[in-house]
Parts: sequence; C-alpha cells; structure tokens
Amino acid sequence: MATKRYILLAFVALATVLMSTPNSRAQDATKKLPALVGTWRVVFERPPGPPGMALVTFTSDGTSVRTTDRSPFMSASHGVWKQVAEGEFQATWNAFQFNDKGAHIGNQKASFVVRFGSDLDSFTGDGNGTNMALDGAVTGKVVGPFNGTRVALEPFVGP
Repeated sequence: MATKRYILLAFVALATVLMSTPNSRAQDATKKLPALVGTWRVVFERPPGPPGMALVTFTSDGTSVRTTDRSPFMSASHGVWKQVAEGEFQATWNAFQFNDKGAHIGNQKASFVVRFGSDLDSFTGDGNGTNMALDGAVTGKVVGPFNGTRVALEPFVGP
C-alpha cells in the first residue's frame, strides 16, 4: 500500500512540474515576428524596359529567397536580412547568371532597404544591384525603387 502511495505522489509531483514548466513552442508561437517575415509579390523598376516581378520569402531566422521573371537567365537569389529600425529592414542577395545556352556567365549581388508604413501588408524600398562576369568585372548595375504586397492565405475551394 505504501508503494502505491509513493507511486501516486511521484506522478502528482511529475504532473505539477510538467504543468508549471513553460512550453518553449508555446512561447515561440506568441513571440511577435518582424513585419518582413512572410512571402511577398514584388514589382521593381528595370529601366529602360518594363517593370520586373519577383516572389520573395523572408524567414524568421534572417534568411531570404527570391525568384524573378528573369528565369532561366538568373537563378533564385539567396540572402540575409536584418531589422535596422522600426519598420525598416536591410538585406543582401546573391544569384547566378546564365546565358541562353545555360552556361554560368556571372553573378548578381544586390543590397536593398525595405520600409513599412502603417500598413504591414505592403512595403516600399530601394535596391542597388551589381552584375559581374565570372572574372569580377562589372557588367551592369540595377538601381531603383520597388514595392511589395504580402501573399495572403486563400481558402481552398474544391473542384
């Protein structure tokens, strides 16, 4: 009988400890994420031609991935970002460039700033990119403004 009492007390003690220890996942879920985190549709200036389009995902760990309408001549861009002020972020991306036969001919590196106003589902920004040949020679510059709109979850509608 005494053994059953000790086992019962041990279970009660264990349950009390487990219920009083905060769940780290629950804490992480309630942590406020920076406004930039998410997936965005971005339109950017590309003079002298028409505007360019991109899909960009900024993750909560400070990394990002961008794809543009330049495929197959440019790879997806990979990069990093950080918040520098309230509603302002800076980032850097790197991508590979290819010719019309698919050969790697150079790289693009871009730095930019993103600014939010009161609407956290849209942003504006300015970018500064450099295209470089494989030997490092600069082959072009990409400079200009852009704007982004957050991609929202849309309910599934079946067939």
